[in-house]
Amino acid sequence: MRINQFHSGTASGDAITNQMLLIQELLRTRGYESDIYAERIPAQLKKK
Repeated sequence: MRINQFHSGTASGDAITNQMLLIQELLRTRGYESDIYAERIPAQLKKK
């Protein structure tokens, strides 16, 4: 099963971005496929 997250923009160190990354990690450790999609993604976050 795939569970994706969508947001208008992300920022390094931002609370919402951090929560999205945490949720993604939790989902993946439980066997789900999970990606984050955003209109604006800083270069340092594109690798995650």
